[in-house]
Amino acid sequence: MALALAVVLPVTSAVLAGGAQAAPSTTGARHAEPWLTLVTGDRVLSRPGAPAGQELVVQPAPGRESVRFHRSVRGGEVHVVPSDAATLVAAGSVDARLFNVSRLLDLGYADASARELPLIVTAGDDARAARAAGGQAVTRLPLIDAAGVRVARDKAGQFWSRLAPKTDVPALSGGAAGLWLDAPLGTAAGGSAAPDLGADSESRLIAGMRGATERRESVVDLAVVERFPAAGAGPIDLAVTAGGADGTRFVRPGGTAARTPVATTQASHQLTLVATDHNGNPATNWTVTFNDVERENVVTATDASGTAVVSLPAGNYFMEAQIGTGALSTYIAEPLVVHDRDRTIALTATEGRPIGLTVDRADAEPGEVAAIFSRMTVDGRMIGGSTHGVNFDGMLVRPSDSAAPADQFVFYVAARLAKPDGQGGFGGSPYLYHVQWLEPDRVPTDLIRHMGDAELGKVQARLAAAAPGKIGRKDYLVHGTLPFTITEYYVPDTPWLSSVGTFTGAPNDNPETMLYSGARMFSAGNQGSERWNTGVFGPSFPASWPWSWTKATRTGNQIDVEIPLFTDHGANREARSNVTGATTKLFRNGSLVGQNTQVATGSFTVPAGQATYKLEAKATRSGVADLTSSVSVQWTFKSATVTAPQRLPLAVVRFAPNLDDHNRAPGGTVFSVPVSVQRQDGSAGAATKQLTVEASYDGRFWFPVPLLGSGDSRTALVPHPRGVDHVSLRATHLDKAGNRVEQTITRAYQVRR
Repeated sequence: MALALAVVLPVTSAVLAGGAQAAPSTTGARHAEPWLTLVTGDRVLSRPGAPAGQELVVQPAPGRESVRFHRSVRGGEVHVVPSDAATLVAAGSVDARLFNVSRLLDLGYADASARELPLIVTAGDDARAARAAGGQAVTRLPLIDAAGVRVARDKAGQFWSRLAPKTDVPALSGGAAGLWLDAPLGTAAGGSAAPDLGADSESRLIAGMRGATERRESVVDLAVVERFPAAGAGPIDLAVTAGGADGTRFVRPGGTAARTPVATTQASHQLTLVATDHNGNPATNWTVTFNDVERENVVTATDASGTAVVSLPAGNYFMEAQIGTGALSTYIAEPLVVHDRDRTIALTATEGRPIGLTVDRADAEPGEVAAIFSRMTVDGRMIGGSTHGVNFDGMLVRPSDSAAPADQFVFYVAARLAKPDGQGGFGGSPYLYHVQWLEPDRVPTDLIRHMGDAELGKVQARLAAAAPGKIGRKDYLVHGTLPFTITEYYVPDTPWLSSVGTFTGAPNDNPETMLYSGARMFSAGNQGSERWNTGVFGPSFPASWPWSWTKATRTGNQIDVEIPLFTDHGANREARSNVTGATTKLFRNGSLVGQNTQVATGSFTVPAGQATYKLEAKATRSGVADLTSSVSVQWTFKSATVTAPQRLPLAVVRFAPNLDDHNRAPGGTVFSVPVSVQRQDGSAGAATKQLTVEASYDGRFWFPVPLLGSGDSRTALVPHPRGVDHVSLRATHLDKAGNRVEQTITRAYQVRR
């Protein structure tokens, strides 16, 4: 029994493994970096809320550097589909949930979890499905002509290479007919899951079927399975899941389309889509999506014949299409398609033109690129998608025939460029470009632009060393042995995010520490320098953080916290670090409410009413850095039940001394250490009442140090007698409302002898 449609396979609750959602890993660098390995073996990092072109970082699996990645947002969830899977998803033979990054992360499949991805492979029968799935841990599911398999992330690339199409014809290889996520009960094909499902509660279809033939009928519900109508039938509405999207599948000879949600009140007209590949032949590998700009209605179509005929409700649409032929891909976007009659649209790959960005340095090559088609709907929603890759090779875009009303469409081309190292990377590049150009209203005819150095902001980025032999990587691209300096160029008047990761040995997928800056904007000309990875590393509350990682909030009677403890001295930065131990505790009126082993992170249900709370966070690390070997913070504050989310009145004390590139201070002198109070952005903290700082040379004996200045910005005068190796710092801050923070940073910085 072959499956004709994408089928959701619900199971009875008896085979669910319950439990609360898995706690995030205490290895904070990976927790802050929710990398996700797709079933294709490619790794993606989604950054919702980031500026255009910076929402996604991709690392193609080895040998897949020519693959493009299409990012879109549907129903508030981020989908990232590799180019060699896009047509399979649109055709309904590969589950769209396998590329719903938001949902996979919610279900606990981030790389940090080390969990295998549960999959179901369908074929003509279960024996062929088992052969297609490969591997040792395959469970045959004869009832549905399928096999279950769990794929480890480091084996995903090999798994996909066995099933991936070997030609431009969109069909799985190895005898497989379909590939599905063995999803939790209640996970719709569009990606929504029951809110109470935990990270360890897959449907357990595979486990439930293993050796339990007599239980199959109670495990698998095939009520939603339907057959395609016979060839020659007219358009038929099937109220089933189709192509991994909630809604209706329309079937007509020579074409299929998946639509979500179903429109019921609009008149429909016939739409004929004719796709031609880069050789002038009918395209086999293509997809097209129509987004209604006046109501939430999305239609996706494809057909291996090159022609699809669908019934489309009347309306105004934003159209996106992709046609692939070998290593070439043409992207087509029409900002406004008025569908008010039966019509034919030609999608011609040969009309695509090369796109790109060039800079003054002739040896610069892109290492990260994006093309973004961003459309605003009538009701203020952002629709459209972006295509990401490592370079512009084989990437073509067709100029648009239509234009959107003013301020409703923007086409972006963005790139980071550096000097290649000849080994497939950008190690030791002395420069890094962050450039983009945009065109409003339509896709233009001139698709390659030059950005001269004189037009750009110029910054010297100095990356310090916090331990010998560590490798640093700037913005996921340029790496080198720390310390090093790199010249960066930025397009002006554009918000840019930046990051620095540190590693032991060669850069790998899992940094030991990650530092992030909030969005900064530059103007043309020399901007001076920025320092990264410079102590004192400690707790921070960066303002207006784009991803809302940092928080200390109360909603009703729930207190949620996630506070970075190892941020460098940059003013508006966030950081995470691997740790060797951590505890977070919350007390109410002196009684323990809850505790865990996470890094200043937790969710706590508290009694109603007002009370005095103490939040304690401690973390230790070794091998990651010679500095800030441990952090201990205690916040004392009052809080009451609230009707709307409220940011708690927490603050931290920041230290920003002028250390050298090895994080050392001069010895034999009195050293000036700038001290500042940083409050949680948007909280109701009061003015400073008292601020004290103490120092220690051994972490046991502490002595007060004088402070110059007043208010939230002071200067501590720390003596450095001969023979001192490191200085530890302790601070206490009290505001006029009684909110208090006490923090201790062990081995805050090194002293040169």
